[in-house]
Amino acid sequence: MKNIIFLMLITILFSSCVRNSEQLKIEENKAKVLKDKEIEDKKYNELINRVNNLLPLIQSSNLTLINDSYINKNFGLYEIFVDDENENITLKYEIKIEEIDDYIASNIILFDEIKFNCDSENDSLYGWEKDGVFLVKNFENLSDKLSIAEDRKNILKNSYKLIITNNIVLYLSYIENSWYITLIDKVTTDCSIKDIEKK
Repeated sequence: MKNIIFLMLITILFSSCVRNSEQLKIEENKAKVLKDKEIEDKKYNELINRVNNLLPLIQSSNLTLINDSYINKNFGLYEIFVDDENENITLKYEIKIEEIDDYIASNIILFDEIKFNCDSENDSLYGWEKDGVFLVKNFENLSDKLSIAEDRKNILKNSYKLIITNNIVLYLSYIENSWYITLIDKVTTDCSIKDIEKK
């Protein structure tokens, strides 16, 4: 009888320890998820601030400040475009931006999804479907098409796309605790890419 009572007490104690251990793991996971969300929210708010500070620099064509503040010296930036001669997507590595179109109709950042329409038969449909400044997270990321080191490709894969519908398309990536311009996309607005992809 004493053995049975002893075994029951051991079982209850063990079950209680297992439940406490499971509860502790659940609480640790919740804390980790909350902390990760807090970090992501902070990074996102920093991104919005960086874009808000970048737009007036573009409008004033302040390339010196853009290059000093928005180009990471260790990463540089890529320009991706369609080479007309051999009809390929071409990659050029840069350490600074040489020129930028300074027209921005509005400094209000929008978060809508937006597409560039290539319609050769109807000029009214050609171009961006909306006007403004758009910050997009989910988009066809051209970094998959690039022949660059995997660690650099991973940085580009986690980018946001900044679209200023006067044909400025930039990738902003989080590097060394800040957001930087990492890619200038001249492919999205080049309708010849559609013909190249069909070949």
